[in-house]
Amino acid sequence: MPSPDSNATQPAGAGARAAVGAAPAASQTWDYLAAELSEIAALARTAGGTSEFYPELLRRAVAAVAAEGGAVWLPTGGAWRQVCIVEPASRPTDASQQHQRQLLLSEAVRASRAIVFPARSRGESGAAENRSDYVIVVAPVAGAPGAGEAPPAALIELSLATGLSPAAYEGVKDYLSAVADIAAEFHAFHQLAQLTRVHQSQRRLLQLGQRAHASLDL
Repeated sequence: MPSPDSNATQPAGAGARAAVGAAPAASQTWDYLAAELSEIAALARTAGGTSEFYPELLRRAVAAVAAEGGAVWLPTGGAWRQVCIVEPASRPTDASQQHQRQLLLSEAVRASRAIVFPARSRGESGAAENRSDYVIVVAPVAGAPGAGEAPPAALIELSLATGLSPAAYEGVKDYLSAVADIAAEFHAFHQLAQLTRVHQSQRRLLQLGQRAHASLDL
């Protein structure tokens, strides 16, 4: 697996933990998360590219659910490359851990849904193992419609402390699924913008060709 991009690393630091500490009381939690989703949706419509969108998305997602850290992975060469991280996250170090992390990510891809991987346990298929001390939640970001067997556009991962209630982990999974849906819209927006630019370029070429033919007819 390619090594993580060190330039994209973002330590959680005091800022993210202050945001977590400022989260409202339990009775207002879902209103708070809904507001965070609205902010991420606005970001999806204005971000210039993945390098601008995903670090901010990840920072907000980690802070919103008081996660220990997180990461975003993009497909590359048949594997998954970590492009941004909020630490302390479960960063695989040696080759064996990297291989196991790829297996965990692949399990979420095959399931086409968010999955919770308990700490120090195997995944649902039994082939992948979470060797970290964190509970890992992974949600795939759907690729473009009609892409066939193409991989997800991205994978979003959150690392959570152990000892929370099952309902808490399920809540984080649901929230991360909603975040992934917004990320899919981000990719759709950019694909539409790219197609629009291609169409405009083709139309300009056609107009130039028509003017050239008209001048030859003269």
